[in-house]
Amino acid sequence: MLVTSDNHLKVIPFLSSCKNLIDGLLRAGKSCQYILDLTPEEIISSTEIEASMWIMADRTKTVLKMLNVSFYPSFYTIPQNLKKTHAGVANNFVREVFVADNTIYAATSGGLSISTDGGESWIYKTTVNNLGNNATKAVFVADNIIYVGTDHGLSISKDNGLSWQTKTSANDFTNAPVEDVYILDSIIYTATNGGGLLISKDGGESWYAQRSLINGFSGSDNVYGVFASGSNVYAATYGGLSISVDGGENWTNKTTFNGMGSNFVNGVFASGDTIYAATFNGLSVSLDHGNNWTTYLENYTVHNVTEANGVLYISTNKGLLTHTTGH
Repeated sequence: MLVTSDNHLKVIPFLSSCKNLIDGLLRAGKSCQYILDLTPEEIISSTEIEASMWIMADRTKTVLKMLNVSFYPSFYTIPQNLKKTHAGVANNFVREVFVADNTIYAATSGGLSISTDGGESWIYKTTVNNLGNNATKAVFVADNIIYVGTDHGLSISKDNGLSWQTKTSANDFTNAPVEDVYILDSIIYTATNGGGLLISKDGGESWYAQRSLINGFSGSDNVYGVFASGSNVYAATYGGLSISVDGGENWTNKTTFNGMGSNFVNGVFASGDTIYAATFNGLSVSLDHGNNWTTYLENYTVHNVTEANGVLYISTNKGLLTHTTGH
């Protein structure tokens, strides 16, 4: 019989026995055909993984071959190398997840994955659908408009992902990778790696940039996170945390000189006067809107931070940490 280490894969031999099997072993230079099938809900993704498969007779004699399978059901010949498809999102490298109206949006290195049934099944948006780049890094949904940060501009869809427009340097934007995007009161804030913080107040038709040392902004154009609340805007940069209290017009920049754990800031979240900054050297927290700072989790690389229902979620190089804030 044929078995596999992948529990989802079901292997069905032909009704007629294979003449090339002797005592359960495959004869040298010969092959046997089997039907390889998979349950329909598993036939979803284009991500390829390998499955080790064995031909076994009495559980003591084994011929080991590496197989891949590309679609199901189909006929395959052992021991050829074939392709196997893994269920799930478009790529296992998921950069960001956003949930809106029971729809899950996952920004992955293989495109944008969308699920409307709690993650049971997915559809994929890639450059084939005019997405700016398959390497997607950020996703945000507001007023039924999907915004996707890619390695080549900001892609926007106003029809649930059926069609896309991508903002680049040709549209007064930038060709730099978009690391994060945040929408508040129809204002689009985009954090880019090398292009600074770009802001649009007319739905992405025109943009203006806050860049290194302009209007008090950070000394770096590498912006990795952005958050907004009311008239307050926060930009996580590789030159500190830049804070604006007037919607992004003017800025003050906070660094290790002000007590932060590191000048390399990966992400930011704020609630009232409390600011949480994810840095390369811990989580820096200010209770007075950036005037004073205390750093926790020193020697941790904190990738991002957010809060929901009074619980702080902190992603680090040592795993996901939680903390009850009481807010």
